[in-house]
Amino acid sequence: MPGKDGSCGTLYRAVLSDDKFSLEKSSVASVASNPRYVVFQDSAQIARLRSARVHVIVSSHSGAGLATTAYDRILAPLLKIFSIEVAVHSTTSKTSHREYLANLQLFSGKENIFVVLGGDTLIYDFLNATLTNPHFKSSDRLILCPIPCGTGNALAMSLGRTSIPIGISSLFCNKEPKPLPLLEITIHEATNPRIIWAAVVCSWGLHASLVADSDDPEMRRQFGPKRFGVYSEV
Repeated sequence: MPGKDGSCGTLYRAVLSDDKFSLEKSSVASVASNPRYVVFQDSAQIARLRSARVHVIVSSHSGAGLATTAYDRILAPLLKIFSIEVAVHSTTSKTSHREYLANLQLFSGKENIFVVLGGDTLIYDFLNATLTNPHFKSSDRLILCPIPCGTGNALAMSLGRTSIPIGISSLFCNKEPKPLPLLEITIHEATNPRIIWAAVVCSWGLHASLVADSDDPEMRRQFGPKRFGVYSEV
């Protein structure tokens, strides 16, 4: 973060040790030549975040379980430094985030920015809960910022957010949002058709069964992202 004259500033570095993040700070005499992750206090993106309604969803048990420490020790301190107010929901069950998103009051006159610290499952749940929210209108502007904290992080990776610190840095940098292509699937169940929204991958049959059956706490703990392959060999 450069100083007011742009010639010097503060370097923030995220360090992971014993499954806990810490945010280290040091002064720098000059700004790095690569401006990709240089943030100015008065930048357009910081002003945008301050004027928007920002929601942070923390998936407490996703992936390696780093979402909570990433929020508490990196994202929350940076939000405070830049004077950005947010509403935070930390998951307390497998469905708490869906209930939160399905009933959330959206703001038509503001951008609704969702910072998601989780994986692709949380992206799926975000789409299907938010788009069925009774307060949602087609004119509402929803912006999604995925931070790769899950077992699978295909959407975040496709955006170049290859680590948690890079994902968090991207939130504060000037980037114009791009439309997210969605897949709408209609499932006919008896007399009531059900609509499912997807953005990363949609599977049915054998692959879907492998994903669902390997979604076990012990499998997650032992094998992490390799659990899908391990279960397929059982």
